[in-house]
Amino acid sequence: AVTAQTITATNNIFAEGNLSVDQTLTVRGTFESEGDIFTNGLLQVGTPANEIFVADSLNSKVSIGTTTGNATLFVQGTSTRDVFAVASPSGASLFSIIANGNVGVGTSSPLAAFTVVGREGVNALSVASSTGESFFTIGQNGFIGVGTSTALALLDVWGGLRVGTGT
Repeated sequence: AVTAQTITATNNIFAEGNLSVDQTLTVRGTFESEGDIFTNGLLQVGTPANEIFVADSLNSKVSIGTTTGNATLFVQGTSTRDVFAVASPSGASLFSIIANGNVGVGTSSPLAAFTVVGREGVNALSVASSTGESFFTIGQNGFIGVGTSTALALLDVWGGLRVGTGT
């Protein structure tokens, strides 16, 4: 275990046990650790001009893409990089937030503020109660079900329907 207030290295640091730094750890080269890393302040990854990841243990915050995040987890994209993406083990897009703020479910290139691209055998959108009762469904065939999850027509309403032109 290594414990110090300040460590500066211009080449490489290799730690096989725990590394504890109370103030500043600066590495200009390679840093490898096979143990735990503890800090009583900031853990920053990147360069001073391009912070990629910052963990702030004093304020319980993690920032990605910026040093000035104002939430417990703050992710900031760039004009050329999407903000957030989640993919399946095969690499297929499951969820994304792109640089212009559009959100995609099932797509990495949403064309509207909120875009859902369904998968074969799965409804594109389903809204249900906490008990699973279907309120609203858009099926994989494009049929819309209100009160049913298995719409059999373009618009399939189970229950009362009210249509009016006034109050």
